[in-house]
Amino acid sequence: MKLTILFAKGAWASIPEMALTGAAGIGLDWCIRPETARKMAGDSVTLQGNLDPARLVSPLPELKKNVIRMLNGFGPGRYIANLGHGILPYVPVDHAKLFVDTVKNHCY
Repeated sequence: MKLTILFAKGAWASIPEMALTGAAGIGLDWCIRPETARKMAGDSVTLQGNLDPARLVSPLPELKKNVIRMLNGFGPGRYIANLGHGILPYVPVDHAKLFVDTVKNHCY
């Protein structure tokens, strides 16, 4: 069984159409609010993303607040926490670790 996650950077306006393709998920960049993406996609497709990778260089308390805001915006179920694009080479390791730890420890 093949599972496909579509990722079309900047194509947030096409989320409703992408949700109808039969793909298992839709990867999102950071240009759309999680709540809006969920509303556009519906509950039948998994969403992945969408933290702006540049936020990983924010001060740690601000980064944690932004990760929690993202997680709460998508809500539980049918969601894969991730960045809205690739990680930047200059991101401090402790910042990437905070992202991962915040996701792992988050409760809705």
